[in-house]
Amino acid sequence: AFTGVTQRDPITNANTTVNTAFYHETTNSRWDILPSFNALFKIKKNFYYRISAARGVSAPRYRDMIPSNRIEYLDPASAILDPTSDEYIEDLSTSVYRGEITSGNIDLQPYTAWMYDNTFELYSKNGGAFRASIFYKDIKNYIGRQTLVDQAYPGEELGVPLPAGQESLLFDVSKPINITDANIYGFGIGFNQHFTFLPGFAKGFGLKANYAFVESNFEGAVGDATNGFPGTSKHNFNATVYFEKYGGSVRFTAARRSNYLSNLGGIGSTRADEAHYTVGNNIYGMSIKYKFFKKLSVSVGVTNFTSDNTRRYIGDDPKNLTSFFVRNPIWSIGARYSL
Repeated sequence: AFTGVTQRDPITNANTTVNTAFYHETTNSRWDILPSFNALFKIKKNFYYRISAARGVSAPRYRDMIPSNRIEYLDPASAILDPTSDEYIEDLSTSVYRGEITSGNIDLQPYTAWMYDNTFELYSKNGGAFRASIFYKDIKNYIGRQTLVDQAYPGEELGVPLPAGQESLLFDVSKPINITDANIYGFGIGFNQHFTFLPGFAKGFGLKANYAFVESNFEGAVGDATNGFPGTSKHNFNATVYFEKYGGSVRFTAARRSNYLSNLGGIGSTRADEAHYTVGNNIYGMSIKYKFFKKLSVSVGVTNFTSDNTRRYIGDDPKNLTSFFVRNPIWSIGARYSL
């Protein structure tokens, strides 16, 4: 990997790249054992109990593990480093100017999880299926970004000397680290019923629905994040109403999730280190499929046909909006021919 160096003049706000790139190499390796256990118990003729336990591993992002550094210090030609200039600052540590160091971390550990699941399944005589489950995940070594402000320059560690006159310059240092452990737990319920027991045309209808309640937390303070594990909504619901008969099918889907933590941010004191949240959304879709011949079927579908948008905010306050994304409907058309 390489260390890139740039220099900035805070007076003119001009950036220039230092021509020298410093190459360095390091190695790291790891072995993991991932056991799993699954069992199915028949309680009654149509009533089952499933239990499972497994250990999983999620590797760090490759870019977070690259042992490269991006260093930015002050341009030696800047007026604030010229003793004859009115802009001269003798002690840079007392100024508002800071250098920046952004690094990877070859010593990052992958975060691991033990996952436990208990599920009860009930099957009715008319083809219905009902499910209820309780789950728990124990996550270790979750990865986040740490930003330390007003740090002395770690010259020997980086192997890049500072220009003369900048020995008192302080730096904001940012790198990914294994922050803490976390827990995710909750329950889910769902059912699927094709109404084949109804008379005539109505027997083609069916309904599937699922709901999951998810609670999550970190073991210890993690920046300003106060609302769960990234990507997990507390309330999650989806349902599908379908009709399957006469060689065709029509499906209407709806999905709802509540607000959730989308970006953990970092551990530090800058705005970039604040946790970002996403407003919950409703996504609706529909698909139609028809079998024209024995071997030929054609389908058309649309997802998010109401163009539900994405809104993100910080501080766990939906009024503190930071970004807004327009999400257009996604159409798909397909044909399948069996030889």
